[in-house]
Amino acid sequence: MLKPRSLRGLILLLVAVPTTLVLVAGSLYDYLAAQRPATEAYDQALFSATLVLSQHMEPADGGARLRLPPAVEAALRTDRVDRVFLGVYTLDGRFVGGDPGLPLSPLSPLSPLSPPAPAPLDAGEPRRAFDAQLGGEPVRVAQARLPSQAGEHLFVVVETLGKRSGMARQLVANALVSNVATIAVITLTVLLAAAVGLRPLVRLREQLMARSYRDLRPLEVSDAPTELAPIVHEINSLLQRLDEATGTQNRFIANAAHQLRTPLAGLKTQIELAREQALPPEASRLLGQAHGATERLARLISQLLALARTEAGPSGDELQPVDLAAVLGAGVQEWVPSALALDVDLGFELAPAVVRGDPILLRELAANLIDNAIRYAGPGSHVTVRSRQSGGMPRLEVEDNGPGIPEAERPHVMERFYRVPGSSASGSGLGLAIVGEIAALHQARVELRDAHAGRGLRVLVTFPASGTGSSSPA
Repeated sequence: MLKPRSLRGLILLLVAVPTTLVLVAGSLYDYLAAQRPATEAYDQALFSATLVLSQHMEPADGGARLRLPPAVEAALRTDRVDRVFLGVYTLDGRFVGGDPGLPLSPLSPLSPLSPPAPAPLDAGEPRRAFDAQLGGEPVRVAQARLPSQAGEHLFVVVETLGKRSGMARQLVANALVSNVATIAVITLTVLLAAAVGLRPLVRLREQLMARSYRDLRPLEVSDAPTELAPIVHEINSLLQRLDEATGTQNRFIANAAHQLRTPLAGLKTQIELAREQALPPEASRLLGQAHGATERLARLISQLLALARTEAGPSGDELQPVDLAAVLGAGVQEWVPSALALDVDLGFELAPAVVRGDPILLRELAANLIDNAIRYAGPGSHVTVRSRQSGGMPRLEVEDNGPGIPEAERPHVMERFYRVPGSSASGSGLGLAIVGEIAALHQARVELRDAHAGRGLRVLVTFPASGTGSSSPA
C-alpha cells in the first residue's frame, strides 16, 4: 500500500477516504429518499388524470364509450416535457377508448401492435403505477379501476420519463455539488487542524535547527503535548548520551595531551643539552632530526589541546568583549622569534577591533594563522598581521607573499589533517581546521583570498558587529 511521506498527507488520507465513502453512500441514500416522494407526486398527477377520464364515460349500444371534450383532452395531454397517452379498457383487458395498445402490466407486451394483456388489477388492488415501455421508449404507467356511468372500467394514463429523468439529474447534481462542497470544507478543516496540531512538531524542529551541534542541552518538555512528550524525552536521552560521549572523548584527548607534555618537555630538554656537547657529525645530525621531530610532536599536542578546547566550546554567557589588537599585541613576543628563526619578516598593523569572544580561543586562532603563514610562506617572505574595523565589523587578517594555496584546494584545507599536495613545510594539517572551529564558535566567517600583491595568501576572518571603531575598506 502506498503511504504518503508527509504526516499531513497521511492524516488527510485517513480522514478523506472514509469521509468520501460516507458522503457517497449518504448521497445515494438522499437521492433514493428524495426520488420516492417526487415519483409519488408525479404518479398522483397521473391518477388524477384517470379520475378525470372516468367522469367522461357514458353507455353506448350495450357497451360504453369515452366522450372526452377536446378542451379536457388537451388539458390532460398538454405537457412541456413529456408526452401523455390516455386509454380506457374493460376489466378483462379489451380496449374501449383513447390510445390503444397501452401497457397494462409490467409483464405485458410492449408494442402497440401486440394484443392487449389481461387486466392486471382486481378488486383488491384498485390502482397501481409501474415502469414499462411503449414503442421501445421507457414510460410510467398509472392504472386505476374506477366506477363510471357506464360501469367499472380500467383507466390507464401513460407518461414518458422526461420530467422524472430531469428530476433525477437535478438530484444527482445537487448531491454532487453538496458533496464536493462538504469534502472541500472537510479537507480545509483537516488541513487547518493538522497545521495547528503539528505546530509543536514545527517548534521542536525549529529548536533543533537553531542549535549548534555543540549545544547538547536537553529540550524543554513542560509545554510538549502528551503525544510528543515521549519523543522529546528520547531526544533528551540521546542528547545526554552524546554529551557524555563527547565529554569523555574531549577529556581523553586533553588528558593524553597533558600527560604527553611533561615527558616530551623533558625529552626536548635532554636533546637540547646533548646537542651542546661535542659530538661526532653523524650523532649531531641525528640529534638535530630528533629535536625537529620533538618540536613537531609538541606542536601537534598543543593543537590537539586547542582542538579539545574548541570542541567543548564556550557558552554564550562565557563570551566577553575582546579587542583583537590586544590579543595580537600580547602574542608578538611569542611569534616574532619563530619568524626570525625561519628568516620571515613578520609585521603587525593593529587597530582596535572589539569582538564578543573567548580570549584564549581567539589567541589560538591567531596563533594558528600566523604559524601557518610563517611555515608555508618560506624563508625571505613577508607576513603581515592586521586587525581593524571594516563596515562596522571586526576583522582579523593574516597575509603572506608565499606560494599561496591553489584555488581548487581552498575548500579542503579547512578539513582536519588535510595538507596541500606537494607542500614541503612541516605540519599536522590541523591549523586551519582549528581556525574554522574557533571561527564557527564566534559566528565568524573565514575567507581564503589572494594576497593584495597577487602572490601569496590572505586569510580574512570577519566577526559579527559587536564594537565600534574606525572604518576602512576591505
